[in-house]
Amino acid sequence: MSKEINAIEKQEINNLDKQIADISSYDVKNMYQLAEIFIKSKAIPPSYNTPEKIIVGIQRAKELGLSPLAGLSNLPMINGIPSPSVHLLVAKARQAGIRFTIVRDAEKIYEPVLDANGEPVIENGKPKMKADLITTIRTSEFVNGRWFDNEISYRWSDAVKAGLADKDNWKKMPVIMMRNRALAIAARFAAPEATLGLLSADEVAEINNIDYVPSETIV
Repeated sequence: MSKEINAIEKQEINNLDKQIADISSYDVKNMYQLAEIFIKSKAIPPSYNTPEKIIVGIQRAKELGLSPLAGLSNLPMINGIPSPSVHLLVAKARQAGIRFTIVRDAEKIYEPVLDANGEPVIENGKPKMKADLITTIRTSEFVNGRWFDNEISYRWSDAVKAGLADKDNWKKMPVIMMRNRALAIAARFAAPEATLGLLSADEVAEINNIDYVPSETIV
């Protein structure tokens, strides 16, 4: 019996999902009806636990050109803010014609230590070196018959400066976190109109000091 009810609810969601393409012309009563069905169906992230949150999430989904169900599934609610996953930011940028290439993925590098004047520090007649990790993402766009490339890099030292290196996610998944951060920055830079310049869910979570475990993004 519960399976039959679940199937009916999913069918109702699909029907309402199609009807609600234009949220501006959809009345509040039906919006709440859809929200209640979403909550009962458990087809959306548990953070969308009130009709009000769902309605806000649907509005954000519309802004990004997504259906309600696809939007709520890819816009985790972080501290009351529907926030796109890194996957969604990359997908929107790709729709806008951007190609992504991972040039470096948490690659170890050595660089000279610089003094306050920006000059290399010399020890025993040689430049003093420091180790770092770097992830570099290349974005490519075909415009007026030619390709234009841009590279965005994110270093472990950037995470340290931002106070992220001591956080659980960054300790347990440094490669994934660096890659996700570089991809989010690259997507916003290369396709600001498509991504609306939005911060990714893990960025919003970090700003608000909230635990959130992002998934691995592969391009």
